[in-house]
Amino acid sequence: METPSILETQSKGAEIYQGEACKENLGKLLEEFSVPKGVFHVGEVEEVGLNRSTGFFWLKQKEKTEHYFPGLGSMIYDSQITSSIDQSHLKNITGLQAKQFFITATVSDVHVGVTSDDTVKFTTTLGLSRNQPISAFEPEDENKSI
Repeated sequence: METPSILETQSKGAEIYQGEACKENLGKLLEEFSVPKGVFHVGEVEEVGLNRSTGFFWLKQKEKTEHYFPGLGSMIYDSQITSSIDQSHLKNITGLQAKQFFITATVSDVHVGVTSDDTVKFTTTLGLSRNQPISAFEPEDENKSI
């Protein structure tokens, strides 16, 4: 017997949005959990889900995308991103990478307001972290981000 994937398991009892409703509901979910919408500059979103009982969150987009944040570097978004979500905190993230210069690192944690209320702290799987101003993640164009 095949073991079900974590997504199959977590989707039971979850809020799932597909099609046109994805970006709008992704934005609402991020806002509800106090995560800046601009952190996710994703392309064509196909599915967004949240299992409130476990805090498991996922996002599926048509293809992998990359967004450059001036002065900060790039974020690379895989076609599927998963995470546990709490208030102001995404943890155990899969499918998200930060790239600066020629170095790419997998992001495992995004925490808002740790060092001060106006910062976002990104932590990599290696334990390295960097604080960035929340203002850097404010969507400059609602059509490109949530």
